[in-house]
Amino acid sequence: MSAKTIRTFLVDDEPLARDRMRQLLQGEADLEIVGEYGNGTDCIEAALESPPDLIFLDIGLPDHNGLEVVSELAGEMESLPLVVFATAYDEHAIAAFELNALDYLLKPISRDRLTLTLERVRSAFANQDRSEEDQKLRSWIDSEGKAGGKSYLSRIEIRERQETHFVPLDQVHFFQSDKNYIETHTAERVYLSRMTMARLEPQLDPECFVRISRSVMVSVSHVASIEKKRRNEYWVRLDTGERVGASRNLDLLEKKLAEL
Repeated sequence: MSAKTIRTFLVDDEPLARDRMRQLLQGEADLEIVGEYGNGTDCIEAALESPPDLIFLDIGLPDHNGLEVVSELAGEMESLPLVVFATAYDEHAIAAFELNALDYLLKPISRDRLTLTLERVRSAFANQDRSEEDQKLRSWIDSEGKAGGKSYLSRIEIRERQETHFVPLDQVHFFQSDKNYIETHTAERVYLSRMTMARLEPQLDPECFVRISRSVMVSVSHVASIEKKRRNEYWVRLDTGERVGASRNLDLLEKKLAEL
């Protein structure tokens, strides 16, 4: 194995659990704890800003479950960190995690069990090819998203200071992202909310919304036309007259427009 330090996140909403994991990892010279987080949102933001090599991830976070955290990262990162899930559930309840994560740890975590996990971590880094672990996680995300008949949002909840808005999605013309924020554009106004496109997109019906660039997703029913801007660059014009740049999924958008 190379001398590379394994940059590690600890993610658990229980401070005592993070303390316990930190203590267990003391003395592991090749592991450096570079971040500790009590919720999924902070973990995702930090990972996108400065990607870790390894995440010890509690499955039952208050704002995300393990799938949602990894799903958001998969939508934004070319290469996923290694993930070790931690859970208080029994082994039968986490069979899917065992099959698709690098490893899982059952709480309370024992030193002997953690030693085995660290052997797997080091073996993965020694191989210098983590594509198998990466693909297993991405396949799991796809299968979980399709399982059981997925339901989509009919309205989006947007919190602004002391007020919460519930905006029906048929009123939304397009979404535009800027790092960890989303602008929701309607005919009346633009709402700003703290969210990533990777988290929003799976919650929207793909028959109704199409992502036309890294940062923009449009409502098919509010598209008026597709206009060529210059070679390989296009505008999508909304029925309000607004135009947004488009760089992907134009054939898909045209097909859905023809079906309206």
